[in-house]
Amino acid sequence: TKIQGWAQQQLATLQAVSEPEPEAPPPSQVALPADETTGREEFTFDRLVPSELGDALGFLTEALPADPLTVVLTFLAHLSGLLRIGNRVASAADYSVPMNLFLVLVGKTGCGKSPLLDECARRPAAGIIAAERADWKTRKRYWELTPKKEREDKPPQRIFSLLTGYTPAALDQQLAEHEAQGKGLLLVRDELSGLFASLAMDAKSGSGKGDSQLLELWDGTGRADILVDSFRAYEVCHFSMVGPIQPPALKQFIKGSDPTGKWARNLFCFIPPGFITPSLEAPSQSALRRRDQARERLAHYAINANRVQPKTSFL
Repeated sequence: TKIQGWAQQQLATLQAVSEPEPEAPPPSQVALPADETTGREEFTFDRLVPSELGDALGFLTEALPADPLTVVLTFLAHLSGLLRIGNRVASAADYSVPMNLFLVLVGKTGCGKSPLLDECARRPAAGIIAAERADWKTRKRYWELTPKKEREDKPPQRIFSLLTGYTPAALDQQLAEHEAQGKGLLLVRDELSGLFASLAMDAKSGSGKGDSQLLELWDGTGRADILVDSFRAYEVCHFSMVGPIQPPALKQFIKGSDPTGKWARNLFCFIPPGFITPSLEAPSQSALRRRDQARERLAHYAINANRVQPKTSFL
């Protein structure tokens, strides 16, 4: 009996030793203690932007889970794309870069990415876009009324300060028009995975120019491509982009490496998890007026950014 008990005890010990210990979850999946913070709460509207702008941004996005850091970065990306060519920022006398921004908003479905883009990356420039459309219609009408012998062969091209999509060849042509007028260009995508997928497909089975073009756009450098019957060229450009992407898609695109530095050029901002929580109260006239005033405030900043003359700002 003693021998049997000893054998059972030894067998239990061996089984305990042979069983692997459960793997610890990765740090990204470990929940923070209730009293531990991430540091993002330090970024308040009051600390990031002037109070009047912070009040407007906060009011327009109060139903969204996006925190002040996410909201302000989205609006700054919008403003950066409206700046004129030649606006640069320098950290030293011999080093400066364009004052542009490639912002990637990382968030899951349902966290309010589209409403955030509507309020902070599209609507503020509505007046600028309307003015450009009216100017183009006027110039086109003048071209149509001019005798063929006295006018250019092709009608005037329309300028787009805000794009939702492009092909590399069409973008080169648009940037040449922008250079002639000294204008920047902003790309706003509802989902950046579509853009990155098309670039990956182009690199695999197309011309492969999409990726290299995006790298050059971040630097603000130009292109000079000779075609069979013409050429496309511009010396400088100013290009910004903003859009969301879901975490699994981003992980699939990056795949753990960045040999060309494409991903390093992007600023990634993770949208806090949550859901849109609109007020259940009926909108009052006062609330509607306040919303209109907040949107006018953002539009005012957008127009001012579009009018800033080229200069280099030193940090």
